[in-house]
Amino acid sequence: MPLLKIIGIMSLGKNFWVAFCFLRSEKEGIFVWVMCCIRALYRRIGRQAPKVVLTDRALAVINALRNIFPQTKHLLCFWHVNRAVQAYFQLAFETEEEWELFYAEWLAMVNALTPNAFNTAWGAFQVKWNDKYWRLIEYLDNTWFHLLKTRFVRAWTNQVMHFNSLRRRLLLQEKKHGEDFKDEKVKEANEIEEGSKAGEDSEVREDSEATSLPIKVAFSESTYEPLPYGLIVLAEGLDPALDIVAVHGLNGHPEKTWTTNNVNWLRDLLPSDIPNARILSWGYDAKTHSTSQISGQYLYDHARTLVSDLCLKRRLTKTRTRPIIFVAHSLGGIVVKSALIHSEAARRGALEEHRSIKLSTYGILFMGTPHQGGSGVHLGELMLQVASIFVTADDKILKHFERDSEWLQQQLGQYAPISNDFVTKFAYEMFPTRIALGKEIMVVPQASAIVPGATNAEPVAIPADHLNMVKFASRQNGGYVKVSGHLQLLAEEAPEAIGARWEEQDRIRKAQANVKDDFTVPFSLSGIPETENFVGRKEELAKIKEAFQGDGSQRAVVLLHGLGGMGKTQLAVTFMKEHRDTYSAIFWLNGKNEDTLKQSFAVMANRLYKEHPSSALLRTAAEAKDVDQIVVIIRQWLSAKENHRWMLVFDNIDNPKLPGNEGPQAYDVRSYFPEAYQGSILITTRSSRLKIGKVVSVRKLVDTRESIAILTSTSGRVNLDRGIHILVLVQGFYN
Repeated sequence: MPLLKIIGIMSLGKNFWVAFCFLRSEKEGIFVWVMCCIRALYRRIGRQAPKVVLTDRALAVINALRNIFPQTKHLLCFWHVNRAVQAYFQLAFETEEEWELFYAEWLAMVNALTPNAFNTAWGAFQVKWNDKYWRLIEYLDNTWFHLLKTRFVRAWTNQVMHFNSLRRRLLLQEKKHGEDFKDEKVKEANEIEEGSKAGEDSEVREDSEATSLPIKVAFSESTYEPLPYGLIVLAEGLDPALDIVAVHGLNGHPEKTWTTNNVNWLRDLLPSDIPNARILSWGYDAKTHSTSQISGQYLYDHARTLVSDLCLKRRLTKTRTRPIIFVAHSLGGIVVKSALIHSEAARRGALEEHRSIKLSTYGILFMGTPHQGGSGVHLGELMLQVASIFVTADDKILKHFERDSEWLQQQLGQYAPISNDFVTKFAYEMFPTRIALGKEIMVVPQASAIVPGATNAEPVAIPADHLNMVKFASRQNGGYVKVSGHLQLLAEEAPEAIGARWEEQDRIRKAQANVKDDFTVPFSLSGIPETENFVGRKEELAKIKEAFQGDGSQRAVVLLHGLGGMGKTQLAVTFMKEHRDTYSAIFWLNGKNEDTLKQSFAVMANRLYKEHPSSALLRTAAEAKDVDQIVVIIRQWLSAKENHRWMLVFDNIDNPKLPGNEGPQAYDVRSYFPEAYQGSILITTRSSRLKIGKVVSVRKLVDTRESIAILTSTSGRVNLDRGIHILVLVQGFYN
């Protein structure tokens, strides 16, 4: 059982017990309780909070400290740095002599008295040890020095006698805001026997030199992990009903990216406006060590880690179905996109739990994220502009971006089909950002920060440059007013929408549980015509969904009717993609004529046999030379008693055999239906005379917004709805 020790330090170097307690665990909730007890103790003596608290780097206690004492200055203790170095490094060295030399040089470096002395020693230290022990150097840089070195003070414990005399030797180096390291102001306390002037020793005195009760919290080494990486809980929320997850961009930090003037708006402002949200920030290594740090594959690796971290956190806290709203800055938006692509791809037997993240995501606020679009701007150029804030661009880095962006563009192309599942806000910077040599550029201009033709999306102008568009010092900040307002609306809508989505998922899962594996086939769009410019048609999609509400045990047929070019095929494709998990198998059949339909059955037979090679029936179908025999066997397979969760899509049934239309090319599509009255069948046709099942008419678009969305998507231009000539042109199509 862990023992938590809380020790007060007086300005003269004397120390005293504040409290100690045994903990059930070292989880954040336990430490929140501890901090609440300390707060109650302070209030009892007429004080609000300690001004300075020293801890080690345990995330659980740091998060609890920030939640309960947001105004308290938090510092880190060199004693814990040295302890971690000894615990993690000593066994890595081949000889004791080499370790002793390493540790001696380490102590000399961290005891440097000036910033220049430290930087010189750290540079020499890296040169000497990096080749052989690069992992240790990377750990020191990522865990302790990068962004954290300004928070260290010198303090160590020689001996703590828990129930009798307390003997301690302490050195305290005071720290002023805004400096890397300070001129040493060291006070050495004499050894103190507890009992000599006990009341005087325990008195809390204030004077001009006091640091006001810095506290040292000691606990097990198992809690050490890199601070800038992984999930940090900024606010637990009151009866939380949703998660807001912030993801920083290049050279970012899970806290400092969102902080200005010591105000982290995610932690200090937003919880009051959205009290029922748990607010988290996710950190990852986005430093520009080299171009590899910003490659597409590198970003995608981070995306998978983001999904894994979220799944773990939500499973441990039993909140896996809680709605998620992402706030992503700059290249962090690409990480979020890739994370949702990865989550969508998760299926049974392949990290199925990861799919819960996409299912739970309701909204995304992209803030200065570079998207492909706008005047043909290449994604590599956009990424290079983002990187130019931090590194100097040359021909080598430009070639790297151009080469890698092709892979990344293909990867992000998979995001378009799922983007309609989220409510999206595209925030863009209004002011240029200063880069090297005093030059100023619009890092991610409006045309690139907005995805042309995106549905459920809205642009948001932020009056700031690229770096400061995510930093708000007060509620009166114009950017914060906009961002918090949109987040509040998303937070109000998310619980009901995501609740309905999970109910639908549970219904699908129950239905799938009744389907034998012998009848399942992975979803594929291979050979199916598809366009990236499909928008709207929500009313038609809703009608199709309503007609297919059953579990397939009773046959359901929907017929999509419309003139050529109205989008019937793409409407069917969109429905398939949106509801693919509802069905055990989906097959696309080309019904242009009877021969193409039979060939589609032959392709279907080969695909089925490939998925289920042990089936004698499917082997017979795959090896058959007679296509009519293949059709008979496949219809038999579709009629199996426990096989009713399938969908057949008969496309282009434009020449049906009907009275008055009995030509040699006409045929009755119903003769290709399975004999068993089960499953789901979707038909597209131009024929107004064909009447099978529920008819859904697909007419010309009459909503100018949908027409402009198509034009925007195909042209790559934005803000077309603001042009009078465009509105006149589009409206002319309806006359």
